[in-house]
Amino acid sequence: MYISKLTIRNYRNFQNATFTFKKGINTLIGENGSGKTNIFNAIRLVLDGNLPRNVKYLKETDFNRNIGAWQGHWIVINVEFEDLTDDDKIQCLATHFVGTLGTYGNFNFYFRPNEKTRQKLFDFSNLDSSDKTASNFSTLIDEISIDDYEPIFTSKAKDIDFANDDFYKKHIGDFENYVFPNPTDKCLDELGVFNRSFTIYDEISCTYADALRDVVSDLRLYNSNPLIALLSEYEKAIDDTEKDQVETLVTKLNDKISNLDKVKELSGEIKKKITDTIGKTYSPTVEITSNLPNETGDLFKKLTLQVGENINEPTSKIEELSLGGANLIFLSLKLLSYQMQLPKNKSSYLLLIEEPEAHLHTHIQKTIFQNIGKEKAQAQAQAQVIYSTHSTHISEACKISSVNIFTKKNNFTQVSQPTNDLSPEEIVHLERYLDASRNTLLFAKSVMMIEGDAEFFVIPTMFKEIFGLIPDELGLSIINTGSTGFKNIANVFHSNRIRKKCAIVTDEDKSITGVSNEAEERGANRKAELIDFTDGNEYVNPFFGEYTFEVELVKCGNSSYFKPIITKSYEGTHHNTVTARTKHLTNIESADVDKYGDSALQIAQREQKGWFALQLCDKIDYKFIIPDYILKAIAYCTGDTLLVVARNIVEYRIMKGKDDVENSNQSIFQALYTDIKEEDIVETYKAKLPDDQLTKLLSFV
Repeated sequence: MYISKLTIRNYRNFQNATFTFKKGINTLIGENGSGKTNIFNAIRLVLDGNLPRNVKYLKETDFNRNIGAWQGHWIVINVEFEDLTDDDKIQCLATHFVGTLGTYGNFNFYFRPNEKTRQKLFDFSNLDSSDKTASNFSTLIDEISIDDYEPIFTSKAKDIDFANDDFYKKHIGDFENYVFPNPTDKCLDELGVFNRSFTIYDEISCTYADALRDVVSDLRLYNSNPLIALLSEYEKAIDDTEKDQVETLVTKLNDKISNLDKVKELSGEIKKKITDTIGKTYSPTVEITSNLPNETGDLFKKLTLQVGENINEPTSKIEELSLGGANLIFLSLKLLSYQMQLPKNKSSYLLLIEEPEAHLHTHIQKTIFQNIGKEKAQAQAQAQVIYSTHSTHISEACKISSVNIFTKKNNFTQVSQPTNDLSPEEIVHLERYLDASRNTLLFAKSVMMIEGDAEFFVIPTMFKEIFGLIPDELGLSIINTGSTGFKNIANVFHSNRIRKKCAIVTDEDKSITGVSNEAEERGANRKAELIDFTDGNEYVNPFFGEYTFEVELVKCGNSSYFKPIITKSYEGTHHNTVTARTKHLTNIESADVDKYGDSALQIAQREQKGWFALQLCDKIDYKFIIPDYILKAIAYCTGDTLLVVARNIVEYRIMKGKDDVENSNQSIFQALYTDIKEEDIVETYKAKLPDDQLTKLLSFV
């Protein structure tokens, strides 16, 4: 039995979210604050018997903020299972179970208004239209408090679909039209059966390792120390004879300590001081004794770990370990706890790990992931792992078909699965492609796909030098496909999959001589294919340069940045060298594409395109010009986020331009500097500098 689906309504970050899970290892990927911890809380709320029972009584702050007034709404957590066993208890989860084995089932948590409150909402539905006003409804729900709510657990729900808004309105309420179901209506049986005799905690083993762990403190506290749980398991297996021997030794040790001369002497001094202070009549009897526990179970709780940073070092207290070393110890204990649960007679074994990479070296991160996989492979088929991560090194090894991606929106988090509706062949190709240098696309707010090293080096540098920001500050990942095979990767960005913007930046490779060639034909075909591929997909858009990237850079006005590279490349006094240098320095300033294009391509090839791009990066400054097709791609990807930081970019460019005597607009920048703190400085900047790079970029948003 394993969790195949999780649906959440109105719980913390999640107004309406659906997660899908596979057998084995599953990955949760999302930015900070997107709700990864809350997903673990939701799963544990339903399935983890180690939590205090009162956690099911939620608070007002547990309701999602995007729903507005929380009163009357329900918090819903539906867990669906597949591969149910034929055990009678597990069949309590099965749907459509009529004398035959059910392989699918569910277990559901509802935090809902009590019946009295739900009756009031239903009665409001039946009022005359003149009384069913927004103000009267507001008065009604204002009287509802969290004390009017109750938690319930059900199973065997039929055709349950809380991801569907119509289903929610039917069973919980239509808050816009003030229509609420009768709490005694039989249709509510669809929400599941309340079975007092069934306890899911007896059927599922849930082991949890949180992200914000203070390992040293956790190992000191009884309730949070995984070592204690492990020792308790092993203590049960100790032979009774050995236990008796230990208990006899401890009893003798207590007597020995208690009868030490110095201990007795101190005991006598304490008695004397008490008697001298309050007299014999009221003096209590006191005695210093050793109370080491002689029960083996209690003794085991006193055991602690001695550890060292590596296998060749002597051991010492765990407080002396590095953060990474202590974290490794803690995770190992948790994994051992999980492993020890596997032989027990449970129907499902669940391991939840938050950010296993915390404080760990890259190689250790990947090793941990691989070893977690081995644990699962060696375990029973019903063992399942769900972990969250920020690490591209861990996510590199995960199967993309087992990933849920979180995207933070205003007051809620959107959840998507990258491989929905993709063929097995497409999924395999994706998983082979997404190595650690490219799977940042799973973590980004938006993505720009480019085709080669030159773009990969130059575009981020242009971004930083011209706008004062790195792409990461806008959540933009620039992905080098290493070729022009964009479609295989870009198809993960779709309304059915990852709902994030993806720009494809490529070239038409038009001939600079005006004579059609094979490269131009390929470029034309590529353009047609990408336009057709992205048609109707609001999340992917292609942007084309007319010529190759290097030619486009000169075309838009950057010839002066090529000159130092040409001079250095053709350095020397030999006649042929001087002739070539003079030719290219002249051609690069030409207005004819066949001349400046030829020189741009020759110098890039002579220096090798990647190395040429790195040299160009050294020359780029805030006056460098970004080709329009790349500006449009940036605007498409970053959109509203760009508008948020526009003021920062304006201030950066003003500070650069005001002291630059070689800038023809220096006086304008100086005038803008006097008003730099004005509220409308962005609009003023755009009006004063209509041809500026930033003005053009913002016009494309």
